[in-house]
Amino acid sequence: MRNPRATEHNCEGGFYTACDECIICDYPPRVAPSLVKMFIDSDGSHKRSTCYFHRQPETNEEIELALDACASSCVGALHYGGEDIKIIRRMIRRGLASKCDALNDERRERLLPEVQRDLDDYYRFGTEK
Repeated sequence: MRNPRATEHNCEGGFYTACDECIICDYPPRVAPSLVKMFIDSDGSHKRSTCYFHRQPETNEEIELALDACASSCVGALHYGGEDIKIIRRMIRRGLASKCDALNDERRERLLPEVQRDLDDYYRFGTEK
């Protein structure tokens, strides 16, 4: 099921661009062109223009590209809505916990025991380990 917060162009899966958050800086598609594309309104108004994940990452290298894209969004429009603990830990270590939906909604209580140490380490040291 597609994330209800995701832009209509986003493919189904964990990584997504939130509706009405992208300011079309075009940087995430440059960082991860195999995963993130731009949709530009045909009328030139840019009212619905946005970047979006046209494909979800499948390999570790592509997950790194998706994380790079999330980190590069100048307004933080790219998010992760999945529950893969390995990806959530990687996001925490890169300072992207606020862009990880599962740490910011009703799933937090269930997932927190698995990632609490990562959060503590990040906030204590502030760098990727």
